[in-house]
Amino acid sequence: MSYRNDHDAALLRVDALEAELETLRLAYERQREKDDADKPPPKRKSRTAWIVAGGVLSLTAGTAIGAVALFHATSRTEQSAEAAISIETGGRPAIDDRSQLRDCRAAITPLTMRRTAETADPHGTHLPVAPIADSAAPCRSLLAAADHLDIDPALRELVAKWSRAEDELTGCISRTLVYYASDPYAADGYRSAPQLWKEYDRAITARDVVLEQLAPAL
Repeated sequence: MSYRNDHDAALLRVDALEAELETLRLAYERQREKDDADKPPPKRKSRTAWIVAGGVLSLTAGTAIGAVALFHATSRTEQSAEAAISIETGGRPAIDDRSQLRDCRAAITPLTMRRTAETADPHGTHLPVAPIADSAAPCRSLLAAADHLDIDPALRELVAKWSRAEDELTGCISRTLVYYASDPYAADGYRSAPQLWKEYDRAITARDVVLEQLAPAL
């Protein structure tokens, strides 16, 4: 497949996930409002809310990954780190690929306080959940184009590994944000929370290992 066709296919994949973006954006904004207000959630939502929550949680990890990736690309001020390669002209971005990767890595915001089912419990301590979105890289499309970046083969292999790790992490983030935005007690009595945080911890640990491996090469 040609360089141009590869990028056309990547863009089509992004376009196909735009519908999922809106669902995640609304969930993210609702969670932000709840965190800012710091108010206890209602004891019970309607059966309709429970059904909606269940339906959203059934989204596959693949669509969730795309939703979070698109959200980051449009919502974060660091999106300049994700300057795209021109499809129409075949031109290169103003900043070289290695610099873009460094900027992307620097734009990741680690959590200052670890979230768990207990610390994020809406009926308890209630640390805000929304900041976990910033723990993912904001340059998903750049990482996905690893095979076409102007970097040496060894670094290209590491970037591809980074991309796969971000796929897993952003899927965990998406599922967790949607779960907390839909009143988890009404959805399933908060039973899914421990597993969601376990998956998030495992994914972010694996991603951070890759970032450590990348550091000397960048």
